[in-house]
Amino acid sequence: MKEHQNEGNITPSLIFLETTVACDYSCRHCRANSQPFPSKDELSLEEFIDIIDQIHGIWGIRPTLVITGGNPLMRPDIRSIISYIRKKGFRFAFSPAASELLDDSFLKFLKNNRCSSLSLSLDGVSPETHDWVRRRDGSLALTLDLISRIRGAGLKLQINTAVMKKNLLELPAIASLIRDSGVSAWEVFFLINTGRGTSLEGVSPEEYMQVNYWLSELWRYGINVRTVEGPVFRIIEEIAEIQPSAVFGDTYQILSEKATSILEEYGPVTRRKKNTGIVSHGGTLFIGNNGAIYPSGLFKLRLGNLREESLKSIMERNAEFSSIFIREKLRGKCGICEFRYRCGGSRARALYSTGDAFGPDPLCLYIPRSTGSEIEIAVH
Repeated sequence: MKEHQNEGNITPSLIFLETTVACDYSCRHCRANSQPFPSKDELSLEEFIDIIDQIHGIWGIRPTLVITGGNPLMRPDIRSIISYIRKKGFRFAFSPAASELLDDSFLKFLKNNRCSSLSLSLDGVSPETHDWVRRRDGSLALTLDLISRIRGAGLKLQINTAVMKKNLLELPAIASLIRDSGVSAWEVFFLINTGRGTSLEGVSPEEYMQVNYWLSELWRYGINVRTVEGPVFRIIEEIAEIQPSAVFGDTYQILSEKATSILEEYGPVTRRKKNTGIVSHGGTLFIGNNGAIYPSGLFKLRLGNLREESLKSIMERNAEFSSIFIREKLRGKCGICEFRYRCGGSRARALYSTGDAFGPDPLCLYIPRSTGSEIEIAVH
């Protein structure tokens, strides 16, 4: 690995460390094409320590490190990696698969090392959906048990859900389970057809817009929602005012009615003040298990490899892919949209759908407030 550097201009908010592709699941939508055993070229403990040192040398402890996989629990030295991250002073989150390896001893270890958040995936409230997506019988029951034990251990828990045709109408029931379980955040992923997910049916543009608008209303029930590959969520309420036809329809109506029925069934809604401010976010960086670097786990545009050059060198050479600068290079209707600096569309979806990482997001139905000629030029 290359010599460490001292300073950088762009600070990602989240840096994902893919510690392994080994996993005890073979989920239908997995971006990583995980497998039951480690890859032969996975980074060693010493290499991960060097990478953590490089991150610290450039940005200090400002980024939050997200330990992910595969299932990071299948890496024998995972405790050593976590211990070194804490030694350097980083905040870290842990994203394992729901498995028997996440036992009470490991939960206590995470608690003692001040894990800021632990995440689990929940893609349905019925085995017919969740176990089907995960390709493992009993995985829903195991996940529900872990939710209870994680909350009992005093750890902050986030639930991740990948939205696709298969589970679209189960979203209100998932929201109800999240609220009733005291989960701190719901991170909703919109399917990108990569890895094993190339053959799965995602949502249509109409469903995408309507689901995002429905999600934006869940603050009324005390549910904290974030989206992945759904950047329109940030400005969806403004779109509803400007172009209501883009967000209202049958899908929104069905989800709204289901949510009202389920979430208000057990008494008054837990209401809180809506956060209307824009949270500053420096974007993400994804470091693969073999040292390859990408803008994110789903935006698989290889920027370099830490076995070949330093982190600072890779970042400087690829500044255009940071969330700060990427908006300047957008093309098509995303490039002329008045919301491009706050939304920008899904770059991963644009890449996989059109081959152009800077092209328009094919799921967004919003028509920018530009002249007809500008729209015609942008679309073509």
